[in-house]
Amino acid sequence: MIGENSAMPTPATTQLPIEHGVNLRTFNSFGLPAQAHTLVRIDSDAALRRVVDHPDLGRAPKFILGGGSNVIFARDPDAVC
Repeated sequence: MIGENSAMPTPATTQLPIEHGVNLRTFNSFGLPAQAHTLVRIDSDAALRRVVDHPDLGRAPKFILGGGSNVIFARDPDAVC
């Protein structure tokens, strides 16, 4: 293909940064202990699309977590964070 840059990742080949057992204390307003069973750090629209299209994560419940302001986890979240 003319102009193709093989060094640039494509959505099909770019891996999601899936982490397991992540401490959420810094995201919890009062610093209470909580742990994400699955955490995916999203940094683009394409990464969000890969989560939605993912065979395991796509149908799983999701919890969108920003900087953690005004969030209190009383227990570990069951959703993908």
